[in-house]
Amino acid sequence: MPRETVTLALNSGTDIGFGEFAEAVSHFASLLKALSEAVAGRNAPVDWWFGEIVAGSAIVTAVSDDEKAAVVARDCLKVGRALDGHGDMPHGERVRVPAGKLVAMFDKGVREFRIGTSEDDVVLCRNALHDKPVVVPLRPALGAIEGTVEVLSRRRGLHFNLYDSLHDRPVSCYVSAEHADLMRDIWGRRVIVQGLVSRDAERGWPFAVREVTRIEPVPDAVPGAWRKARGAIPRQPGQPRAEEAIRRLRDMDRGYRPVR
Repeated sequence: MPRETVTLALNSGTDIGFGEFAEAVSHFASLLKALSEAVAGRNAPVDWWFGEIVAGSAIVTAVSDDEKAAVVARDCLKVGRALDGHGDMPHGERVRVPAGKLVAMFDKGVREFRIGTSEDDVVLCRNALHDKPVVVPLRPALGAIEGTVEVLSRRRGLHFNLYDSLHDRPVSCYVSAEHADLMRDIWGRRVIVQGLVSRDAERGWPFAVREVTRIEPVPDAVPGAWRKARGAIPRQPGQPRAEEAIRRLRDMDRGYRPVR
């Protein structure tokens, strides 16, 4: 049975206070509870528990092994899309109340939030003109991300967090069952992950990779390997030496001008 995950990620443009993050997580838990009871009934709700929290980022993931958890996860995405007025709110008022409290975090410094599952993401931000949440369109594209694997889960699920080398931000990577062997011995290693990459529409930061087709470990650097690059491009007559060019660029960056 696959392990289902639902992730909440907050963004304020700056640091998010601990109190605000705790409040948002509480509303997120209430939303999951309301959806779970609506799907499975109050007497046998879908159980969710704390899966992981990404250090240094306002990102939390809930996990479940329940066979109905996939339905709840899909309904979470429907809730996100319905918050901007497009589509019906699943299960009506019992879900609208906790969802509204989550949206109210826009009044407490949160600029946007993302709900993510193994299937898709919904990103919402505030429309300043109409003072309501708006779904940000996402256009995933085939690509590759290089980074270090920090969090790895293979217990009834194929999911890991990669810290992107370029932006040093967590990227959720979802691997299908047929590619389970790709996750062998990658924890803590630097790898290149290929698949369908979802990016922040404003900043271009990657935040998820789905339909992973390849995970390629990056070889560890050999001490002194940089010496092999020496002389790769021969210096032409009249050109400055490398150290002179670097020094000149450094001085210009500081506001100095080289003396000729």
